[in-house]
Amino acid sequence: LMEAETTLPTVDKVISSWFYKYALVVYTYRWLFLVVPCVMAAVLAAGLYFRPLRTRANSVETFTPTDGPSHYEKAVINEQFPLVQNRFIPGKFFSAKHWIQLVIRPKDGKTVLRPEILNATSQLNELILDRLQIFSTSRNQTIGYRDLCLTWFGSCYDNGHIELFKQRDGISKYVDITYPVARSVDSPLYLGTLIAGVRLIDDDGHFDYATVIRLSYNLKEWPTSVDQDSSAWKWKLQHYISNEYSSPIIEAVIWHGGSINEGLKENVDIVLPNFGFSYLVLTIFCSLTNVMLKAENGVYKIDWIKSKPLVGILGVVSAALAVVISLGFLLIVGLEYVLINSVMPILVVCKQRCLAVGVSDMFIMISAWKETDDTLPTEKRLAQALADAGVAITITSVTDVVSFLVGAWSTFPAVTSFCIYTALAMTLDYTCQITFFAAVMAFFGNFEAERRHCLFPWIIIQDSNNSAVKSSNDVHMTENSGKVLFSEDVANVAAASSDGGQNCTACRCEMKEKTKIPLDKRCSKAESVSSTIFQKYYGQCLFHPGVKVAVCFLYLIYIGLAIWGCIVIREGLRPADLVHKDHYVTKFYKLSRDFRNCGMQVHIVVNNPPDLSVAENRQRVLDMVHAFEDSAFTMGSNGTVFFLNEYLNYLNSLGAAILDTDKFWSDDLVNWIRFNGARPLWETDIVWTQPPNSGSNRGRIKAFRFQIGLLRFNTAAEQVKAAKFLRTTAAKYADMNVTTYHEFWPHVDQYMSIAPTTWRNLGISFCSMIVIAFILIPNLYCGLFITLSMLSINVGVYGYMSHWDVNLDCISMITLIMSIGFAVDLSAHISYGYICAKGSTSQRAIRSLQLLGYPVLLSGLATVLGVSVLSRVPVPMIVTFFKTVFLVIMLGILHSHMFLPVSLTIFLPNTVKSNHTARLFSFVKDNFTKIFHKSAQLKSNHFFKNGLANTSNSNNSRKNDITTTNNNNNNNNQSV
Repeated sequence: LMEAETTLPTVDKVISSWFYKYALVVYTYRWLFLVVPCVMAAVLAAGLYFRPLRTRANSVETFTPTDGPSHYEKAVINEQFPLVQNRFIPGKFFSAKHWIQLVIRPKDGKTVLRPEILNATSQLNELILDRLQIFSTSRNQTIGYRDLCLTWFGSCYDNGHIELFKQRDGISKYVDITYPVARSVDSPLYLGTLIAGVRLIDDDGHFDYATVIRLSYNLKEWPTSVDQDSSAWKWKLQHYISNEYSSPIIEAVIWHGGSINEGLKENVDIVLPNFGFSYLVLTIFCSLTNVMLKAENGVYKIDWIKSKPLVGILGVVSAALAVVISLGFLLIVGLEYVLINSVMPILVVCKQRCLAVGVSDMFIMISAWKETDDTLPTEKRLAQALADAGVAITITSVTDVVSFLVGAWSTFPAVTSFCIYTALAMTLDYTCQITFFAAVMAFFGNFEAERRHCLFPWIIIQDSNNSAVKSSNDVHMTENSGKVLFSEDVANVAAASSDGGQNCTACRCEMKEKTKIPLDKRCSKAESVSSTIFQKYYGQCLFHPGVKVAVCFLYLIYIGLAIWGCIVIREGLRPADLVHKDHYVTKFYKLSRDFRNCGMQVHIVVNNPPDLSVAENRQRVLDMVHAFEDSAFTMGSNGTVFFLNEYLNYLNSLGAAILDTDKFWSDDLVNWIRFNGARPLWETDIVWTQPPNSGSNRGRIKAFRFQIGLLRFNTAAEQVKAAKFLRTTAAKYADMNVTTYHEFWPHVDQYMSIAPTTWRNLGISFCSMIVIAFILIPNLYCGLFITLSMLSINVGVYGYMSHWDVNLDCISMITLIMSIGFAVDLSAHISYGYICAKGSTSQRAIRSLQLLGYPVLLSGLATVLGVSVLSRVPVPMIVTFFKTVFLVIMLGILHSHMFLPVSLTIFLPNTVKSNHTARLFSFVKDNFTKIFHKSAQLKSNHFFKNGLANTSNSNNSRKNDITTTNNNNNNNNQSV
């Protein structure tokens, strides 16, 4: 190659040289390299037994950022207001394990307040309360809800609001039924969480219409025997509502604390059979694409010797071995397993990078094998093939693994676990490719040399022509790829490192000339049909001036739509997207939409309240409450439930004086609560330093909470805005240590964290990929176009996700991270191939496409076939995988086959030799050497001066010799 590169071997040459020597070892011990991976997979497969034990009980938490404020907020409210099983009020506690909700809707879509609808709802409620029973092994008897329910001093909550609505006309004198709060003489009843879709008929809040009604059932969770019985009863109720209950007039859907986890487990059962089909499709595809045709008398026939269908099948097996080893090992060592890891095997086996791990590595290695001289011994052919393909598969594997390791640095446990499992699987896939699959190639290389049948190796095919010369009419169904980009570099490295250059790719023609074999038969290969199409048809058309202008306009449209999509993209993974479309959670999420639009309550905890016996402190507390109420996201004072408001209203109604004494705000307050109709509400909203009494050690309020109704809380954007407002307002009263919490806060944390986490990981991945590309392919021009391609492809994937109704969430974030590695793989090959090629700009671009166009399409097709089965899976989370992978592939191919070649011919119009960067590296090396020598001269000037002169003369002599040899080789190659 070039002079500077001879004096400074680059990393790609070192890798090629190592692979050449390593392949000879693989051939010698091929049985060992074949058997050991299989034995490891068989042993470590036992780790799959631990998968249920390594799966987190609450899988929903894996999609919540570990540093999200909701973790702290939930801990605060659970610490201040812990669950007490005999002092329970629905909606007040967030640590309850067995909480169940039912949403009832009329089938005709009309109001739920009609007598017949309420009667049907009441009948269902009574059936659940009294007749739905299970057998308890611990009690050795049949038990029901009333034996397991959480109580308020022995009384179960029995959804009494059903009777309230049935008798609303008769009790209107005693209870003013208004929305969102109904009021009796001395107690409020919040209706916002009980009915939704309300139509008001006056300004006072009276209503005559509601779309849905909610019922709730809450069960005890300790001791252990009771917890087991509660769990059994809960699952029986879920089964009954989902599969058995039927009514001609109402529809009932259920939700409980284990619903999402159940749905995620069902996803695995749905997806795994599709993986089997995907493996089958990939196996058939890989076997067929490794069949070779030959022309005999104008008729194409299968070459049963040089075809490699079984090698293609074993290539898929190689990737499967990597999956089993990685899963088994990590499960044995105890790494947490999340349910979305079940998608990982198909991504490893078919992977979405066109020249990447798994099946695509196999294409590269087989294509490199077919480029070797078939008259050489098998061990030399294997050495040349691995030397040629080693750099390509190393680059793609390193970029893949680094991408996932960057993704593992995430605050989302699901993303971290998935990326760690996949990174190890990718690493082991690379290992299996250069061990197991290399051994497979060694065996089948011997079969080919011995003229054995490619499907039935025990059959030896006789050579009818008695000639070992390769026919010039061979036509490959697979393209020669992978090694081509680095063929010149590999040739020089192999020549310098093995057998005096007799085994290298670039020296094949010279070697054949020495053996007196005709050049026209030994040094030339017939161009494949695909190569001809890209060279004579597609390439000539693409680089026509008019077509290039059209491509530029097309790119402007592409990037414009992508940027627009980036601006309008939605964020967040909704709970309903975690389960399949027919799951009851999906139905519940739809039916409960009206509750999210209006009526849900946020809990606001004051952890360090001021002394309420001081009037100024009371006013400041009321001002804080008004600050929360004065918002577009809350229902105002009508939706607030607060003991202080009710206590002050009670005193004002009596005309009593409000005293600023400790007794008045402790003993008197406790007495009012004790005899108030809303006693359960207020007792579960106030925490005392000690039980109040009339003595000198009178108790004070340690903490209290109140609830405010929410408006416009349906979409992810609305929930984020509401959470930001509430948290910001709470922060303004830092001296009171105010905390807000809603059961949707973990999801809101996900919505708020997903974009910053994605951009951070993408930025780190960008920098990492550029560094890796420069190390393995040290060329400044390559670095420029690699960077631009990464940016363009990722902007496209990010933007077009929005147009395809894909949100930015944990799942799409994983794929975005993977797409960076894909962009590096593809752009590195295309741009470096263009720069190293010779001729005019169009000729160089056409040459690059000629060598890489078809293999890129082939690998892309393999990936599309592999993941296409996911498009039919009724799980939104899995469909997101398919959509994002499909976008990565299609946009990558669009860049590699159109945008990038045209851009190279426009922005690098002059012949750019690849030795520019090498000379730059040589310049850096020479100057570093001079600096080092100058420093050394300070200690021993005479000794180092003489040594440096001798070394310099020796280096110059060797440099001149190598330059002369390279010039001779180049002249010989040009003549050939």
